[in-house]
Amino acid sequence: MAVPAISVLMPVHNGMPYLPETVASVLAQSFRNFELLAIDDGSTDATADYLNALNDPRVKYHRLNKVGLVGALNYGLERAAAPLIARIDADDLALPDRLALQVAHLERHSDCVLLGCDFDEIDPAGRVIGANDFRMTTDAALRWQLLFTTPFLHPGVAFRRAAALQIGGYRKTYDVAEDYDMWVRLSAVGRIASLPDRLMRKRMHPNAVSVVHRTRGQTQSSEIAANYAAQIGADLDPVAVSELYWFYVIGRKPARCSIRDLIRTARAARAHLQKGDADPDLATAIRDTEQTLRRRCVAHLRREWFRPLRALGWLRAIKGFDPDRGGLLQGALRFARLKLRGAAR
Repeated sequence: MAVPAISVLMPVHNGMPYLPETVASVLAQSFRNFELLAIDDGSTDATADYLNALNDPRVKYHRLNKVGLVGALNYGLERAAAPLIARIDADDLALPDRLALQVAHLERHSDCVLLGCDFDEIDPAGRVIGANDFRMTTDAALRWQLLFTTPFLHPGVAFRRAAALQIGGYRKTYDVAEDYDMWVRLSAVGRIASLPDRLMRKRMHPNAVSVVHRTRGQTQSSEIAANYAAQIGADLDPVAVSELYWFYVIGRKPARCSIRDLIRTARAARAHLQKGDADPDLATAIRDTEQTLRRRCVAHLRREWFRPLRALGWLRAIKGFDPDRGGLLQGALRFARLKLRGAAR
């Protein structure tokens, strides 16, 4: 059999009843030169029977004894035959042209090591319940977003196997945010990109790892953001970057530094990543982030508006995070309008 162009890496543990639909979506790809690595991590349901019964030479079944997600992913990375890896989870669906478009992009752009895509959200019954457009597609914009979140759907990415092995694969230290950690480290060895096409359907259900371990994943992600700071600039304080992550994601007040430190850190990161880059996607990504940070400040201002010194501090933070929106007076007037609208309802 010829060497496949891409290996689809699918770890699975007790994948029924969604697994057959996931496998069918891979086998129905318009791009045919692939292998599907089904890494069964100690399933106790009918997963093994189903995968063993498949009569398709492209499906390569491997049985492990409950090594965990990171262990299963690294096992698959080591045994993949193709130079490219496409990830998929055992409950999600790949749309028919996913592999064709991702392989074509990576073949055209040899310096790209990581490629994402947009996706639809589906409920347990497979009905589309929402669309997720990451919006940002360029290297510069995605690098900015990596400071605050992962701008990639893990089961929707494709990446270069050699690059992943070069950085040591997935790390067990980050067993919930293993994807975010991988993308940060991949971004250090090549360019990153995302296609503006919805190529996946992500199944949303309460047993998903991201739902069950949300708080632990956020804690790990704040550490990953701090690690990423060193890639952006040596002058960035990793503690402030970690606290900036928490403030951006859930609006948590910084515990180990001041809000001024967060503002200085955000501005310094912006200066590093904007240096010599006129990418309009980057400008949009920065503007979106600043608006989110401003909203976090407004939320605190709403709770503390009756305490003059604290209110003034949050007004200054609004201006600091989003200087293009005006000074303190403009911020106060915008907040007053919000209060009046709320009182009128």
